[in-house]
Amino acid sequence: MGYTSSESDSFKSQQIEFPVSYVLKVILDTSSCSEAPESDIAEILKGLDLRFGKFTSKASNKNNFVSYSIPVTLQFAEQMQLMYERLKSLPGIKLAI
Repeated sequence: MGYTSSESDSFKSQQIEFPVSYVLKVILDTSSCSEAPESDIAEILKGLDLRFGKFTSKASNKNNFVSYSIPVTLQFAEQMQLMYERLKSLPGIKLAI
């Protein structure tokens, strides 16, 4: 079952209401990430004055990747944009959603 054009268009027009709390997921390639990726992520979040909770992590079956889930609260859209821009600079970053 796919999305119709009108369903897709209505999704695009939805706005995020701030402040917003959600679970941030960051996936890193273990062969190229730093030795302390959790600390690197925390530094980015602290640098933006974000409230965040306890990190949980899970390695992939072959240990090629590690994913971190972090509850975060964002106060405004610019903060979200900056967070994703800074997360892109992490060594080994594959995805941040």
